[in-house]
Amino acid sequence: MTTSTARGRTPTVRPAATDPSPAARNRRAPGVRRLTAMLEATVRIVGVSGTSAVTHRSLATEAGVPLAATTYYFSSRQDIIVQTLEHVVRGETARLHIHREGLSRRPVTPEEAVAVLYDSVFRGALAERVRVTAQLEIFLECARRPELRETAERWTGAQVGLVDALLPEVLPGRTERDRDRVVRTVVASLDGLMLEELATGSLGEQGIRQSLLCLLGVLWPGTGV
Repeated sequence: MTTSTARGRTPTVRPAATDPSPAARNRRAPGVRRLTAMLEATVRIVGVSGTSAVTHRSLATEAGVPLAATTYYFSSRQDIIVQTLEHVVRGETARLHIHREGLSRRPVTPEEAVAVLYDSVFRGALAERVRVTAQLEIFLECARRPELRETAERWTGAQVGLVDALLPEVLPGRTERDRDRVVRTVVASLDGLMLEELATGSLGEQGIRQSLLCLLGVLWPGTGV
């Protein structure tokens, strides 16, 4: 994994194990907030105009910071994109983990699983289309840059964990070895439905729920389509 050692100097705001005191954390807080604000500004730029629009100057304008601040935290435009990818993945994996940990029990029907999937994956995302478009655009960077694929796998792994917690413990006609392939097929379908809705707007909530129900129905004991 190379993203943790991106080119250029490492921002001093990142946690230092040798200085964990509250006073030290307070000194770093403004820098952390500025870095986070710039990463969020990059998300907005990418969501509206794509990764090609990301430069130090466009970031400074969008974030409302001096140009020198962007060159301090990011050694190149690729460094901006890499750190933004890490930022997005941290946020998404944490959010999906919260949804998974919040399950009081494993769903007992496809309808229950669809409700959880829609609420955890689609509902908030489709209310922030620019952000989700940016996430998908940045995710595609991993296809162009093999060194980023470990980061992409962390994101996918969080989705896999959520879906695995929603499916029946025993899938009819499937061995345990098949389970990972089935779960990843569902995850890929989530991404496909998200992309279709963002690109065409043709599905809506009802269409997404029906598509998920059709998919999960064939996996559930005692159900089918």
